[in-house]
Amino acid sequence: MPGVQKYYSTKAVCEFEAFSNFKRILSNSNSTEFYNLKITNILNHKYYHVKFITKATQEDYTFLCQQLQNAGLIILDCIDLVFNAYLLKISGNLHDCVDIQEELLQNLLEYGAIPLKTELESVDLCTADLKILTSSKNPLHSISFMDLMRRKSDLKYSVTPTNSSEFE
Repeated sequence: MPGVQKYYSTKAVCEFEAFSNFKRILSNSNSTEFYNLKITNILNHKYYHVKFITKATQEDYTFLCQQLQNAGLIILDCIDLVFNAYLLKISGNLHDCVDIQEELLQNLLEYGAIPLKTELESVDLCTADLKILTSSKNPLHSISFMDLMRRKSDLKYSVTPTNSSEFE
């Protein structure tokens, strides 16, 4: 019987030389999905700070962490996301994003995906990004959410698992 897949959040630091192995290790891992990969260069391109979320069995995740450590990455944090959250990002016209926000929040509440934080950003007052952090229910499984997004086809959306404590 195969192990149950869960979400894991990982933070690591590595030198430039070890970073070259990072992509190879991720591509060869048995983890099925990677989300929210964030790579930050620190200290004049000498070190990299890496954060990502992966979906894997406990055995595959343990093996992935061992491979990363063997390649020279220093694992700072490994968290089993028991109560993971989902980041819903909708991009499009500012007016459309403002108009859909209330209906979308009501839709999520009815489905049981509790909105934890909402953020609307616009740089040019024409286009916008609406970001909503929801509790542990994936909005992609909601028929009413999918129907709403089908009706608003001019808006682009994505839903990714995330660690709710890292939502900025």
